[in-house]
Amino acid sequence: MRRRPPAMAESLLRAVAPPDDAAFIAGDMLELFTRTLEVAGPRAARRQYWIAVLQALPHLLARRFERSESSMFVDLADDVRFAFRLAQRTPVATAAILLTMILAVASVTSVFSVVDAVLLRPLPFANSERVVELRSTYQGGEPLTNLAYPDLQDYRVMVPAFEALSAVTENVATLTGAGEPRQFTTVQVDSAYQDVMAARVERGRFFAPADFAVSAPNVVVLGNGYWRHELGASPSVVGSTMVLNEEPHLVIGVLGPSDFQYPQPGAELYLPLRIYPGTMMVNRGAMWVGAVARLRPGTLLASARAQLASVAGVLERRNPGDAGLSATILPLREAVGGSVGGMMALLSLAVGAVLAIACLNIANLLLGLSQARSRELAVRAALGGSAFRVRRQLLTESLVLAAVGGGIALALAPALTRALLAAYPGSLPRAAEVGMSPRVIMAGVTVSLAMALFVSLPLLRRTGRGNVPGRLRSGWREGRSAAERRFGDLLVASQVAVSLAVVAAAVLMVRTVVRLSSIDPGYDPRGAISFRLYASAVRFPGSSGAARFYDQVLAGIRTIPGVRGATTITQVPFSGSFGDVFVREDVGDQGQANPHTQIVGVSAGFERVLGLPLRAGRSFEVIDGADSSAPVVVIDETLARRAFRGTDPVGKLIAWQGRQHWRVVGVVGLSRSDALYDEPPPHLYFSTKQIPRRGLYVVVRTSPRPQTLLPELRAIVRSVDPEVAITNVETFDDALGHSIAPHRFRAWLTGVMAAVAFLLAILGIYAVVAYGVARQARETGIRMALGEDQASVRRRVVVMALRVAAAGVLAGLAISLVSARWLGAFLVGVSPYSAGTLAAVAAAMLAVTGLAAAIPAARASRTDPAVALRAD
Repeated sequence: MRRRPPAMAESLLRAVAPPDDAAFIAGDMLELFTRTLEVAGPRAARRQYWIAVLQALPHLLARRFERSESSMFVDLADDVRFAFRLAQRTPVATAAILLTMILAVASVTSVFSVVDAVLLRPLPFANSERVVELRSTYQGGEPLTNLAYPDLQDYRVMVPAFEALSAVTENVATLTGAGEPRQFTTVQVDSAYQDVMAARVERGRFFAPADFAVSAPNVVVLGNGYWRHELGASPSVVGSTMVLNEEPHLVIGVLGPSDFQYPQPGAELYLPLRIYPGTMMVNRGAMWVGAVARLRPGTLLASARAQLASVAGVLERRNPGDAGLSATILPLREAVGGSVGGMMALLSLAVGAVLAIACLNIANLLLGLSQARSRELAVRAALGGSAFRVRRQLLTESLVLAAVGGGIALALAPALTRALLAAYPGSLPRAAEVGMSPRVIMAGVTVSLAMALFVSLPLLRRTGRGNVPGRLRSGWREGRSAAERRFGDLLVASQVAVSLAVVAAAVLMVRTVVRLSSIDPGYDPRGAISFRLYASAVRFPGSSGAARFYDQVLAGIRTIPGVRGATTITQVPFSGSFGDVFVREDVGDQGQANPHTQIVGVSAGFERVLGLPLRAGRSFEVIDGADSSAPVVVIDETLARRAFRGTDPVGKLIAWQGRQHWRVVGVVGLSRSDALYDEPPPHLYFSTKQIPRRGLYVVVRTSPRPQTLLPELRAIVRSVDPEVAITNVETFDDALGHSIAPHRFRAWLTGVMAAVAFLLAILGIYAVVAYGVARQARETGIRMALGEDQASVRRRVVVMALRVAAAGVLAGLAISLVSARWLGAFLVGVSPYSAGTLAAVAAAMLAVTGLAAAIPAARASRTDPAVALRAD
């Protein structure tokens, strides 16, 4: 007959009862069980025991929770106070840990705030995930951002996946009649724009179908930012008139506030997109208009792409102007952020590398501190402290550091983010949305906690291990175990590996900037300055009036002392381009084989002002005017080579933009007008006398510094027309510098990260070697007592450090080689597999490792054997 209580019930009782009272409570319950057994038998006794245990559980749990809660908070307060006392005892190490953590967390938080706003966060309007951007591809090449307007009209009708499709383009307009003439960004849109972009009108109305007629009165819708900042949010603005490009426009509405504007952030004025028959607007070869579409609900992106490609194929077969053209779509969020996606990825990886090195460095420092506290931890164990209790203390110390360092880092992150945005070259998409959102703050807190937990792992694993009596006798001077040495070496090697990869990437980026700076752009940027004008259609009516305006401006500029030449041009280098196909009349239309070229309008003498050599024939002359019976063009070497394949192009007839019988009269040198790192694109130059333009750039070449002549240049323009706006003032040197600004930014960014990573790695190496020397003082003393000289001690310490660094160098070279293919996308004229660069960085890393180890090595060589042995 069973005389004991149910084992499971008894075990449950002892587990739930407070530890101090468990035996007493179990005894009472055993007495109850015995009395019931004697009176009612074993089955009733077991049932009664279970009932009593279950009834006691809530009370026992409450008592246990009260005690544990009180004990937990008391212990936590003690642990926190001890953590601060420990920090005061080791101020240098604590400061190093905090600075490293602040740097890492602030960098990660600021970069994540940018990446989150630009790439991760949905666009801030309704159902933005269904909005896509259309792009053309030409002859299997890279996507073009624009389409031909006739193709867009066909896509709107023939692609069932599109719920709405809108044509969009950008321009500038000069505002007059309200003080100094000013130029503003305009966005021209069609009637579907409001449906696609979910644009909300705060006042007035959006464009009606009648507003898009060519003969309709001029109307304008104001951007919310312009309305608030320029007009003071005037409630009476709707119905007023503003003069744009010399023509009155009726203000019919104001758009609502939005953090996102397409296609131009900060767009100020919206105009109806009007299509004029007989112009290049309706030319299927003219890629000038952007397009955004809203997909029908439930339509998959892959299905929409397939439909669009199928329709593009039909158009290519049906229309000669679509020969070689296809189309694709991108989610609008990807299209907006795609231009900076690579930059953001590089930035994230660089910061991630610094974070990894920071974690390794902090782990090294904390491990060294814990080993130096070996006697203290042994005393705790000897006095009955459990391994769990000691580990909790160490974890609390790490969390206190994380709280202090993370808090300071989050406070500094906004300033670091502003500095990052200020240093970024050009306009960063969605920059207005960048900020310390709750998700960004949570990311910073998460990184801080993750760092604390990660760097605590080595300490938590080490605590409670080893011979407590031996540790009490030897204290912190006990020699390191093999496992400790291997783990410390692994940390150092990892730091060296990551640092080498980052430094190698930075060196390659710097070499790219040097390479780009040495590329000949084809034209001479020295002493050249440009600015943009727009001839008034009121004061200079007709095409002859526009030509007269620019003739007067150029004539006045040429009288300024120091001016060596002046010309007009439709696009200056790196300001954008307009392209089209042309046909050699002697060989006929070749379809996809017809060359695609950039089209640039210029005035006579342009090649001398730009610094382009004349290779063959002649340039434009005075006889090449609007009334000339022989329209002429000049081409560059690239177009001559591609289109005429070794034959002399001078005298040949071509057709382009629907115009025939244009004669090639000259060939000039090639130029890089889009990007230095691309192959020079082909150029076709026409005379602005034969095809007049109202909006043109004026290029001036001077002997003194171009900026010194700006007041005189402005005075000449004002003397011709005081109402004209002078915009886009820039020297060619500045434009050339801006073209490689993204590469400079990447080089600067990776250089800063590499310097930080390099410094942290060297500090880590120094700390580990110095700690190892201190821990092995007894061994060193014995060696020196047995005859080892100082030089041998120094050599032994340095060689040990170099061995560890060599392993890290090999791992770092492997990382560099694995990432080389991806890194190559950011390089120009430099191989990511450059053996010379990798070898130089590896040698530098080993050399600095030797120098970092030399100081503790020298200290080790001065060890007094008697003192070392006596200390033991």
